[in-house]
Amino acid sequence: MTAAISSPPVVVSGAAATVFVLAWIAGLLTPIPDITAQMDAAEVDALASGSGPLLIQVILVHGIAGLALALLVLAVAGRSGIPQTTRILGVIAGALSFGQLACEFVVWSGSNPGEADIWWTVALRLDGVKMLVIAVLMMLLLRRTRVVASITLLAAVSIAVSGIGYLLQYPPLMLVAFVSLPLLLVWAALTGWLLGWLPRVEPAAPKR
Repeated sequence: MTAAISSPPVVVSGAAATVFVLAWIAGLLTPIPDITAQMDAAEVDALASGSGPLLIQVILVHGIAGLALALLVLAVAGRSGIPQTTRILGVIAGALSFGQLACEFVVWSGSNPGEADIWWTVALRLDGVKMLVIAVLMMLLLRRTRVVASITLLAAVSIAVSGIGYLLQYPPLMLVAFVSLPLLLVWAALTGWLLGWLPRVEPAAPKR
């Protein structure tokens, strides 16, 4: 049996959401060579020569943002109406993000140029799996507030579609990421700053 208890505003979830959004924005603004998910082996090998800006970007969008996403989910998990299973999915999403970080670090550091394209493909497929996990997370965190619910549904559908595209390496679906990423950032900000105010649900004390 559980009971909802009041709690002060949760700074952790809002701060995690802010770090997640800012890390992504900083990563997107980092000047890097022109890379695409459809690059062939020769193109990947040509870029896999220790590009500093590329390494900075992957640390921002997969390392810092991945950790921030996991902390965001853990911070709101257990709030009123939010399934506790979100904790597991949050950790999985963070772990997949760090898996991407490891793969892309191998690619862009130039440490294994002969197999850079293989690591790049693995990173893209991990990205696809992570997107699908995040889509499920979004649905579990869906709230009844009309605006938040609408954004969450749009974000979940678009990120699921792009996730399938990355997982199957199907370019037309991969392009949906241009829509799903902005929606993901908006969703993260709303989730961190709005759901963090909900009362936390704790196990009720047993009756004596």
